[in-house]
Amino acid sequence: MQELRSVLALLDSDDVYQMTRVVDRAKELSERAAENGVGLMVDAEQTYFQPAIRHIVVNILMPSYNTGSEPVVYNTQQCYLQVRVSVCVCVSRPHRSVCVCDPRPHRRQRGVCVCVCVCVPPTQEAERSVLCDLALSDKAGFSYGVKLVRGAYMKHERSKASKDGYPDPLWPNQAATDACYNSLLQQLISRSASGTCHVMIASHNQDSIEHALAW
Repeated sequence: MQELRSVLALLDSDDVYQMTRVVDRAKELSERAAENGVGLMVDAEQTYFQPAIRHIVVNILMPSYNTGSEPVVYNTQQCYLQVRVSVCVCVSRPHRSVCVCDPRPHRRQRGVCVCVCVCVPPTQEAERSVLCDLALSDKAGFSYGVKLVRGAYMKHERSKASKDGYPDPLWPNQAATDACYNSLLQQLISRSASGTCHVMIASHNQDSIEHALAW
C-alpha cells in the first residue's frame, strides 16, 4: 500500500481525473454484471499495468460487489510470472541521481526517481499474489473470484525486461509454468470448498484440466 501511495503522489490533476473515470466505469460494469447475474472477469494485461488493475479490482470492486455467496468480480492471475515486477518511487530523496534500491541510474519523473524493481530471489509470484488477495478477502469479508491463466505476453515481457535492464520476470520454461499453474490450481480448488473462493480455470492445457477434474 505504501508503494501505491508513492505512485499516486506523482499523479497530476489530469491523471487523477483519468483514474477516477476508469474506476467509475469499472463500477458501472460491475453493477451491470450484478444486475444480470454474470461474472465480470478483469484481464491482467502486462506487468506494468497490474498494480493499478489489482488495486481497482481487489481493493475497490471486490469489497463492494463480492458480498454474496457468488462473486461478481474476478481478478486474473498469471502463472508464468516467477518474480514480482513493480514500480519503485524514491520519494525520500527526490534529487538523488540513483535509486536507493538499485545503484544504477534510473528514469526521473517530475524530479522523482522512478524505476522498475524486481524481487530477488525468484518466488512464485502468482502464488504470493493469490495468498495476499485471499488474506485480504478473509479480513474484509468478501468472496474472492480468480481467473487462473498461464499468460499471453511472453515475448513482450521478455523484450521489455531486456530493453529496460531488469531480470526476466517469467519462468524459464513451460514445465516450470505448468508446475506453478497446477500447484496454485490445487490450492484454490481446496480453498473453494469453504465457499469463500471461486476459481475460473482458464486453460486449454489438457493436463491442467485433467488435474482439476481429478482433484
